Amino acid sequence: RITAQKVLNKVLGDILKLLHPIMPFITEKIYDELYTNDESIMISAWPTYCEEYEFEKEEYHLEEIKKYNSN
Repeated sequence: RITAQKVLNKVLGDILKLLHPIMPFITEKIYDELYTNDESIMISAWPTYCEEYEFEKEEYHLEEIKKYNSN
């Protein structure tokens, strides 16, 4: 459960950062409400690619499960 919450927190933060150039006011408001640090979303670090988020083995297993579910 804790891991799922951390993943959702990271994903939501990254999505807000990616949407900020398109919807600056709403993303700033949501970011301020959810992340109580003093940093604005405008000066926060842009999301970067991280190899530790590659789940090739899990992706393979998920594709196998999808095959069986579609039959």
